[in-house]
Amino acid sequence: MSKESREARRAFYESKEKEAHRLLKRLNDISSLAHGHCQGNQMVTLDKPIRKGWVRFYKVRDDLARSPEGPMLAEVLKFVQCSAHCDRKDFTQKKYFNGHWKKEREPVEQELTPVHEKFFLENVPERLHKYFYKTYEVSRWGGQTYVAYKVWQPWKFVFVVKPYYIREVPMTSSEAESEYKHLWNKLWKHDNLTMRFMDHSSERKDMKEDVKTKRPKTKVALRKEAEEALAEMEQNKDDEYWSRYEDW
Repeated sequence: MSKESREARRAFYESKEKEAHRLLKRLNDISSLAHGHCQGNQMVTLDKPIRKGWVRFYKVRDDLARSPEGPMLAEVLKFVQCSAHCDRKDFTQKKYFNGHWKKEREPVEQELTPVHEKFFLENVPERLHKYFYKTYEVSRWGGQTYVAYKVWQPWKFVFVVKPYYIREVPMTSSEAESEYKHLWNKLWKHDNLTMRFMDHSSERKDMKEDVKTKRPKTKVALRKEAEEALAEMEQNKDDEYWSRYEDW
């Protein structure tokens, strides 16, 4: 390949990589507006609620709610409440193992939410501290360990299962939604710019590596490499054997 061809190829890859970064930045900018997740976005009340599965949350046990301790437990529940949604009323889901969904079903895991140490010390009243104990939790995203406070007696709270209805939806922009879909198709589906040009291939020194995909080695090539490696090992053994008699 001539020098002019290499320079033209490098310029082509650089322009495509810049285009992919520009489109990805634009996609991130309009993502919140397209999905209605931007801060301060207005909510639209539906004329007819939409039924969507079941919701499960915690409540104070009935006998304890009627006791003198009931109001304090209700305050504790405000800090550790956790809800879960499921399509089935028994709250079971298919097992996910080794990248595949199995036919067997398992219960949906749910427990009272641990309270972060900083939030606990700043917001939880001191009279409620007796219902918590200090522990260490592992972050599900970064794997880091942090100090948290969990409820000392979780058996005082029980599950409640009710039908789940969507009554409000965020206001979205149809123009932003269509543009988001167009950008997503260019980046990951039709043109696939992210996989083809966002591997920083233009920064590589060796232009021979500037290829879209590497062709996998065939069985013949692998067998040839193995035979060459065995022949080299045999040659090394012979050289080592005869080297013993060179000094005789």
